[in-house]
Amino acid sequence: MTVAATPASPPATTGGQNGVRLARSRRNAELSLLMLAMVLVAAYGAMVEASVLDRVTPNFWVPAAALSAVFLGLHVAIRFLAPFADPALLPSVACSTASESASCTGWTWRGPLPRSAPTWQPSPAPVGVSWPGH
Repeated sequence: MTVAATPASPPATTGGQNGVRLARSRRNAELSLLMLAMVLVAAYGAMVEASVLDRVTPNFWVPAAALSAVFLGLHVAIRFLAPFADPALLPSVACSTASESASCTGWTWRGPLPRSAPTWQPSPAPVGVSWPGH
């Protein structure tokens, strides 16, 4: 003999949810990692500027702030368009992209840096060297 299928009853509630802690969203973890990455990039930019210019200018943070705004916009877009995306991807891309930008450009967007003469003495050309086959 079989019993007719009936919908399951809802779980009993105890009233308030005192002491129950809800899990944090993965998007909040991504935002936290993104902010940490941008702080590291700003510190890296200051170190690059200090090594290139022998000083840190008062506006060293402007490129880091611009990149932070770009990646924060990407975070908002991902939050709505891809809510189940891996939360570690955007912060890692942001950190690697911004650090490459800082090291490749010298973090100075004020024009090319002045070139100095090499600090080493060029070696003399070898005399009387015969290369094989010549």
